[in-house]
This record gives sequence, C-alpha cells and structure tokens, in this order.
Amino acid sequence: VAMLPWCAFGHMIPFFQLSLALARTGVKVSFIASPRNIQRLPKIPEDLTKLVGFVVFSLPNLEDKQLLPEGAEASVDIPAEKIQYLKVAYDLLQQPLKQFVAQQNPDCIIIDMIPHWMAEIAQENRVPLLHFSVFSASTYVFLGNPECLVGEGKERLRPIWKSMTKTPEWVDFPSSLAYSDHEAIGVHEWLYAGKASGISDAERTAKILTSSQALAIRSRREIEGEYLDVLERITGKPVVPVGLLPPEKPQRREIITTGGSGPWSETFKWLDEQSPKSVVFVSFGSEYKLSREQIYEIADGVELSGLPFLKPSWANHDLEALPFGFEERTSGRGLVCTGWAPQMELLAHKSIGGSLFHSGWGSVIESLQFGHSLVLLPFIIDQPLNARLLVEKGLAVEVERGEDGSFSKDGIAKALRLAMVSQEGNELKKRAGEAAWVFGNKKNQENYTNRFVEFLKNNKSAKIRLDLNNHISIIFQLFRYIFGLFNLYSCISISNCVPTVLLREDFMVDMANDLHVAVLPWSAFGHIMPFFQFSIALARAGVHVSFLSTPKILERLPKLSPALSQLINLVELPLPALDEKYGLPEGAEATVDIQGEKIQYLKIAYDLLQHPFRQFVSEKSPDWIVIDFSSHWAVDIAKEHHIPVVYLSVFNAATRAFGGTPEYLAGDGQKRLKGSPESLTSPPEWITFPSSIAFRIHEARNYHPGFYGDNASGIRDSDRVAKVMEGCQVVAIRSCVEFEGKYLELFQNMLGKPVIPIGLLPPEKPDSRDITTSDEKWCKVFEWLDNQEPRSVLFVGFGSECKLTKDQVYEIAYGLELSELPFLWVLREPTWATEEVEPLPPGFRSRTSEKGIVCIGWAPQLEILAHPSIGGSLFHSGWGSVIETLQHGHCLVVLPFIIDQPLNARLLVEKGLAVEVDRQEDGSFSRSDIAKSVRFAMVSEEGKQLRTRAKGVAMVFGFRKLHRDYINSFVDYLKSAAWKDKPTTGSDFKG
Repeated sequence: VAMLPWCAFGHMIPFFQLSLALARTGVKVSFIASPRNIQRLPKIPEDLTKLVGFVVFSLPNLEDKQLLPEGAEASVDIPAEKIQYLKVAYDLLQQPLKQFVAQQNPDCIIIDMIPHWMAEIAQENRVPLLHFSVFSASTYVFLGNPECLVGEGKERLRPIWKSMTKTPEWVDFPSSLAYSDHEAIGVHEWLYAGKASGISDAERTAKILTSSQALAIRSRREIEGEYLDVLERITGKPVVPVGLLPPEKPQRREIITTGGSGPWSETFKWLDEQSPKSVVFVSFGSEYKLSREQIYEIADGVELSGLPFLKPSWANHDLEALPFGFEERTSGRGLVCTGWAPQMELLAHKSIGGSLFHSGWGSVIESLQFGHSLVLLPFIIDQPLNARLLVEKGLAVEVERGEDGSFSKDGIAKALRLAMVSQEGNELKKRAGEAAWVFGNKKNQENYTNRFVEFLKNNKSAKIRLDLNNHISIIFQLFRYIFGLFNLYSCISISNCVPTVLLREDFMVDMANDLHVAVLPWSAFGHIMPFFQFSIALARAGVHVSFLSTPKILERLPKLSPALSQLINLVELPLPALDEKYGLPEGAEATVDIQGEKIQYLKIAYDLLQHPFRQFVSEKSPDWIVIDFSSHWAVDIAKEHHIPVVYLSVFNAATRAFGGTPEYLAGDGQKRLKGSPESLTSPPEWITFPSSIAFRIHEARNYHPGFYGDNASGIRDSDRVAKVMEGCQVVAIRSCVEFEGKYLELFQNMLGKPVIPIGLLPPEKPDSRDITTSDEKWCKVFEWLDNQEPRSVLFVGFGSECKLTKDQVYEIAYGLELSELPFLWVLREPTWATEEVEPLPPGFRSRTSEKGIVCIGWAPQLEILAHPSIGGSLFHSGWGSVIETLQHGHCLVVLPFIIDQPLNARLLVEKGLAVEVDRQEDGSFSRSDIAKSVRFAMVSEEGKQLRTRAKGVAMVFGFRKLHRDYINSFVDYLKSAAWKDKPTTGSDFKG
C-alpha cells in the first residue's frame, strides 16, 4: 500500500498511525513524504521497520523563492497565507510520483484530500485508489458529495458563506452540524478559493471523491454511526471506518528528560502532587496562530476559573506571550511550559481531568481516550463542526462567543468551571468517562484495522478490468466510424462512464453462490415485463429469483422453460378487494384492465400487498429485494429485516435525470423547482450539457398533476419515487453507457449512490415459426409480410396502456393512407368503439387493402418486428418499445402521449434516431403531419442519415453479449456486496 498525506502534521500523523496499524497486520506500506517531514515523524517501531518504508521525495523549489521560505515543507513552517504556495510546490510532486507508481505498482494507493492528480496516475496504472479522510464523518457529511463542491451544484447549494450556517438538507435526522457566521466566512474562503495553486480545496476533494473506489474515515460507528450512513448514501461509495487510530498510551519513562526546553521531571513531579482529574490541560496546537488578544483572554479566563492547569506549547522566548504577571499570580496552581511538550504523556497523567482546546479531530481522539471533560474553543476548518458534534453527543461544553467570534475571560472561566467542578457538569464527566472505553479501546481498534485490511486484501485483485470493456469500446468506435454515428454515443470510453463497480472484480467479499433475489414490480405490463425479463436474465446468471405479483398477472406472463422454472419462483400475492365505492372492477389487477382515472384505486389495493410481502420477506429472507417506484413501503420492510434494496427503473437514465433526486421530487424542493407544468418545459438546471429533454406544455399539463398531484392512495407518485430512491442502496437502470453515458454519469453524481446500468434487456429475437401455425390469421399476415420488399413496411403500434381517442385513431389512419406506404397496424380495441362507431374510419380498410393490414387485439409483436420486411415504426416511444424496435435497426417515427414517452422522444431525436410528428400547442396532430413524418423516415432522401443511424444502433441495442455482460457484472455486484452477513461497507462495520 502506498500512503500519500498532505504536508500538514494534522494529516501526516493520522496517515502515519494508519500505516503502523496496517503494518501490524502484515501489510507492507510505502509512506511518501518530504525529507524534513519524515525527520519530524515518530520513529518506526523496531518490529515494523521491515514493513513500513519511508519514500523520500524532495519538495520542488518554486521559481520565486520568496513565496515559500527555504526549508518550509509543512504548513506548520509558514503563516497561513503561504499555504497556497506550499500547495503549488506539493502539486509539482506529480511527475516523480507518477514514475514511482509505474515502477513500484502498489496494490492500492491511499491519498489525502489534496493530491487530486493522483486520480489520473492511479487510473493510468490500473491501481485502486482510496481516499483516507483525517476528518470526522460528520465533517465530510457537511461537505456533501462532489456535486455540492463544484460547478452548478456548488453555486446552487453553497454560493456564499451564509449557506454554511445551517445543517445540510441531506442530513435527515436532528443535527446541529453547521458553522456560525464568523466561522463560515473563513471556511467558505478556505474551501472554495483556488488562490495560487489554481484549484480550490473543494475541487481537489470533489475530484478525489469521484475517482476513489472507497472512502476510509478515521471514525467509529459507536461515535458517528448515523453520519457514516449518510456519508455512504450521499457519496454512493463504500465508506469504511478504520477506527480512531488513537496514539499509544505512553509510559512516563519514554519521556526524554533532556529534550525540549522544559524541566519535564519537575512538571511530572508537580502533576503527581495534584488530585486525580483536577487539572485542566490547555493547548491549541501548532497549526492555528492565536492572536495576542486571544491568548490574553484565554490566560485571564484560566486564571479567573481558579482551577489548576497545565499550559504547554506556547512561544519559547516571547516575553509578551502571556499577560503581565500571569505566571506569578497563578504559580501556586498552574504551570506554563513553552516550546515542545510530550503531549501524550501529559494527557495520560491521572491528574489531568479536562482539556481546553480547539477541537481538532486528532486532539479530540487524544483527549477522549483518557476520558477528559472537554471545553472547546474552535477556530478553523473542521474544528467548529467537531465542536457541534461533541456538544450534540453530550461530551463537551463550548465557550460562548459574540457574533464576530470574540470571546471573553468570563466565557472561558464559566465553561471551564461547568465542565470541571460544577454539579451541572457531572453528566458531562460521566459521559466522558464512558467515551474513554470507545476512544481508547485498543482491542476494538484492532478489529477495525483488521476489517479494513480484509477490505484491502479483497481489493488487491481489483486492478481495473479494462480488457473486455475496452474491447467492446473499440468495437463500438469502429461501428461509429463505419456508420457515421459521431453524435450517437454519449461517451467515448466505457471505462470513463461505467460505475466503478462494473469495472472491478471481487471488489468486496463474495457472498454464498446461492443468491436469492426477490423482485416486486408495479402492476402495469410496461413495468411487469421488464422486471420479468430482468428476472430471466438473473436466472441465466445462476441467481434464484422470487417474482412476486398478483395471480392474474402471473397467469398472463410468458411460460418459463423447465430450466428457468427451477430458478424463478412465481409467488402469488392476492390483490385485496376494495370497497365498492372505489369502483375497481372485479378481476382488475393491472392498469391495462382499467381506465386511467381508476389507476389511483389500483394503487390503494397494491399498497395493501405490503402485508403478505412482509410475511414473505420474514419467512424467505432474500439476499436482495428489487422494487419498482410504487412499492415505497417495501423500503421499510427491507430495513426491518436488514435486507438491501435495489430500485430498478424501467425508465431510461435521461428520464430519471430529468426527474432529479429525492430533493426535487418531494417537499419544498419539488414545490420550488417543479411546482407547475411550466417548470417541466425546459431541461432542468442540473443537466449541464446541451440537452432537449423536456416536456411540451400540453404534455406537462397532463403529466404534472398525475405525477406530483394528490391521488386516492394518499401518496403522490413523486413521493413514492423519492422514498424508494432515498431508501434503496442501489439504483439499477435499464440502459447502457454506449447509449446514455452522459445521463448515467450525471444521475449517479446527482444521486450520490451507485447507479448501475443493467443493459437494455432486449427480448429474444424470435423466429416466425414460433407462431402457432394453426392460427390461420397470423399465417396470412406473415405470408403478406413475406411478399413485401425488405425494410419497406411501417409497423404501427401504440401499446395497451395509452388509450387513443377516436379523433387520434382516425387521424393516424388517414395519415397512413396519405403516406401511401405499406404498413402493419396493431390496434388495441378502443373502448369507445361500438357496433355503431367503427374503430377505423369508414372505408379505410378497403381503400388500403393493397397497402396495409390492421390487426385489432393481441399480436405477436416481437415476431412481427423481427420480420425483414419491417423497416420502421410509428409508435408512442415507450422505453420498452424503443428497445424492441431499435434492436432490429428500424427507423423511428415517434408520437408520444404519456409519462416518459415525450422525454424518450426528445432523447431519440437528440441522438438522430427518430423524427417526431409535429403537433399543435394543445397536443393535436393532423393526418398530414403523420404522412410527412412517415415518408421522411422511410423513403425520403433527407431521411437517409436517420435510416443509416438506425441500422448502426442495432449493433448496440441488439448485441446480446454486451447486455449479458452488463447483467453478469450486476450479479457480481450483488454477490460481492455482502450486506447481510459480512461487514464490507461502512454501514456494516459495527466495530
């Protein structure tokens, strides 16, 4: 393992402690630092010298030597305003470290928050990259995911310092995590200003978080369990607590009495004379330089408290470092030790009972391992957030301050007496004593280290697997060249767009081979069929699947082969009957069985399935639960039984990205950004690249009340999606990076959890002989198709969910007639058709009998689409139908109506794969619009490029090996993420 800390001792020491901890388990560590910094680190224990090696890289000199003093190699060597130049010098280590990694080829690189350039070096050399945070989990939660740190996300969420004075919205439990005004001003400048290095610390951190395969945190679940869970959720990566890495509790004999400037034997003799836990240890570290006024107020406050104290680490020779006469006035009860001090030995002394300090995370750990009461006076960076956390946990009292950050001696004295001697502070002292068991438990720390080492060892084989993926990428680039698809694909290289887990082998500990997945779709066949296809794909990969739905829906599914029947268990969940007032027809179990206005009542019945579903989960205990948008209650059931959840989106990544994250789907965020139909008529602000993904106004007026509006079930569809998306561990998308790379990447960055494309799940390409030969009707249809020219026939179909009006059906019919092209129209029996009202315009069949066929009712659609005479499709652009059609290379004419169809249409047009029928502002269209679009796509010279692109994209949509590889990678993820039994992610590390 190669370790690369930033040049601040508050970072180097934790990295060094982690290195020693790893070495004690047998891991070989290369610790990279500059010469002078290495000299100032503690000595490596004799028994670890063969496992921990210092790798020395001299810090390059800057051209302007006045910017950085000679010999300055750490932040402690320079004033704060010079740190920006230290970062410039540090960034110049990029080239020598690139050579080091190429030559040494470590199994893993663990880096700090500053060396952002190591991301490219690790990727080039196929070495897994981990980010080790020396800050607490709560601090990183406050920072947020990379979206909050850079670009438009930063401008939206953290535009000014004031935005840092409230708890972030993604912290979904009571928390006081925020900066005060005076703190936020400085922290915002520190975090977001690029200064001399040209890149801000926020940008550095964002890049490292994005590129790392996991995040290691110096924390424990006993202290920050809730924050660790949030951090894993918002980053979408494994968050592994490595324990607190407390320094070894020293023995007094380890003190070098001749070292330093103080008479340490006399100091310890004085401490021995004090009562147990009576002395306040006062120290503010080496990084923050206190002003004279601050030092004086602290000193006067300590004096005013009347408590015994020990004050090390102030200036060596500055006679004005303390108020005049301070030492004389306090000589009977306190000591001031200037210069270097053996801090750990002092903290370990039995007479030390409390600490007044800045609440830096390392110092918190050092103090609490001895059970000290804490009095906090934070100044910079993470210190204020640590202070809020410790007060929140009942482990500290914070010194009161004015709005400008000033504090008084009275405030210091009051806080010290509260913590050390007052009756009110007894509970704080009790909690501090209990915390010592957590912060100082050596055995428990070893457990965390051992688990982290197991994580690293399992990651040893996780060199980025670019073989198959790169081959596929090259093949598709070739296809792009051949077919001129230069604007079709959203990304150049799969390796840049596929979520990391898809590019890695055995990233975490394998589960048992007998993987059991429960699958629960919404009761609409546009959802049921993709879930069923997904189940079949899982079964072919060796996964046991329980497919849960209502009896009549299960009866209508395609028959399973005997081999698949052994792996897929169809589980009936009888749909509860509703009161007659709801008017849900008897036997109606799917949306296709009812009118659109009745679907809200079907959701009421569907929600009652939670009771038999809970019983199923309790009895069968599946390894994973895969759910649809509607079953929000399954999240709570899964949580009760400690089972991870996958949200399988049957919609594409562009649609999901348009909808946004839970923040934009529910509550104030939805009202602010998606509060009206008009708000849906332009691409959302978080889509940062050119995009046409948006609704037309007539579509938005139909979609907005249906998705964001109230319904009889008592929960809006948008709230359902928000809860499912919030509660799941993984989002699986029926898509692939070859087609939607940009949208997949965007959605994962937005959501902050794994978003895994599972491929397109194209249905098997059938042979016409699969059709029952006894069905004379279809034999004649296929005989007619056989007599047509290749790719000359237009397939027309609008599915079963969209109920076309009489005017719409008639205009489509007249448009087909006007186009004069051969067609095959599969038309669902309209509900408005009667003996008096024909489903087609009068005389239409006879006038077009030589040109086309209309089939009313069920049709073997897949067999029809696969016929060589079919060259194009006029349809609603539902995502499932898009996949079914494009796998055969048909050119597309899209006429969208409901839900995601309009967004799919925009995406297809954006990619140059479809022409959309023109419509009026009210959504109406004419026969001439139909005819014009159909002729453009099928026969016009202008539509030739569209037809060429459609043929080319068939190599993506119909490439079954590619989509099997997606499923296999997804199954590997399910198997490797041992959520139930083994602590392989942050939320499972119980300490």
